[in-house]
Amino acid sequence: MRNMILVLGAAGFLAISGAAMAGPSYTAGVITSDADVYDSGTEVFGDYFGNGSAITVNGVTFTSTNGIPANASGFSNGSNGSVSSLSSSLNALLSSPTIYQTGVSSTISLSGLASGVTYNFEILMDVPFNNTGTNGYVTIQGDTFNWITTQGTPSFLDASFTATGSTETVTFGNGISSNQPDRAQFEAVSLIQEPVPEPGSMTILATGLACLGWVRLRCRRVPEPGDRFRGSACSGSGQRVGHKFGTVIAERGKPAACVYDNGTN
Repeated sequence: MRNMILVLGAAGFLAISGAAMAGPSYTAGVITSDADVYDSGTEVFGDYFGNGSAITVNGVTFTSTNGIPANASGFSNGSNGSVSSLSSSLNALLSSPTIYQTGVSSTISLSGLASGVTYNFEILMDVPFNNTGTNGYVTIQGDTFNWITTQGTPSFLDASFTATGSTETVTFGNGISSNQPDRAQFEAVSLIQEPVPEPGSMTILATGLACLGWVRLRCRRVPEPGDRFRGSACSGSGQRVGHKFGTVIAERGKPAACVYDNGTN
């Protein structure tokens, strides 16, 4: 029975911590409407690289960094994008100035994160790279996504990850070359803290059984005088500190269930 309780406890722990153990997941697609701007959660920040008023799309507010943001390294300022087929807000966002990768491994640093919390980092670009079918490499927590895009098509990339500390680094490039056409070039980025999911039924069951087992082990019957001890948790010596009318009160260094009327095992 005890082994079963331990197995269920371990299952409960793994069920609870499984989400935190998972690596990043990536979703890439073509921007066709405001709904393609990720908004499922609480906005941490939204940046676009032009110089102007804040732009809100699908509930996400992008503020101007007036060029390369302070948390970016290995980028240069690029030319303006050009999009006119979407909503006025998206057109303005994707027609703002770009930044483009110049280092073999350019980076954007994310800070102020909460360990164990899941976030979505989104990249928005009007003209991904330079040629159809070129490779764009994005890496988070050592997991690299090869972003194959179509020339001239507004695109997004969502990277969902669970923070392992207060900072994470997003790396662009393959560490070998930053030459066209494989370099990243984009207009805006955002970071959204995703909602905490409700625990599943199996998680609740496993956790409940584990807690029940702990209570059972903690509430074993105190032996009566003359009982013979049948466990191993009470091995070793302790110091008896109370005895009244043939009933043991306690013994220092041991649970009450380990104490006998003669103060020994």
